[in-house]
Amino acid sequence: MTDFSKAIELQPEDGDNFFWRARIYLETGDTIAACNDLNKACELQPDDSVNLLWRGVAQRLLGDEEAAQSDWQRAAELLQTEEQDDHWHTKAARLALLQGDPKTARVHYTQALQTYTNLADMRTQVEHLQRLARLFPEHTAIRELCDWLAAQLPEG
Repeated sequence: MTDFSKAIELQPEDGDNFFWRARIYLETGDTIAACNDLNKACELQPDDSVNLLWRGVAQRLLGDEEAAQSDWQRAAELLQTEEQDDHWHTKAARLALLQGDPKTARVHYTQALQTYTNLADMRTQVEHLQRLARLFPEHTAIRELCDWLAAQLPEG
């Protein structure tokens, strides 16, 4: 946490530093601080779909479903303009899942599995889903998709 705070002090115009500190705040349960940092990340990088995705997560955790859905809708719009690289399908999958569409999320993860060449990246996707499952334990679809994705990956 202190490393990101120091990075923000040294480079206050770098939205990535706010984003990563916000992710730590989410992990430690400080949702308000996470949302504040994600607001700043979105201000500095307004066309970053990942910032919007995670700000939506923070807003949902704070009970503002309307704001969360608005951020996820904007993130989905931005995603449509992004180059479809290896990470595109995983971002689309997380958005679909958060918007309550686990079937579409699975389709995107299946496509990601077919295009990813680095299995470590896919294991990171499982970790992202595990984080979301911890944040939203009432949403069993997140845990089910996490378990399914982990089962698709070879051991090791």
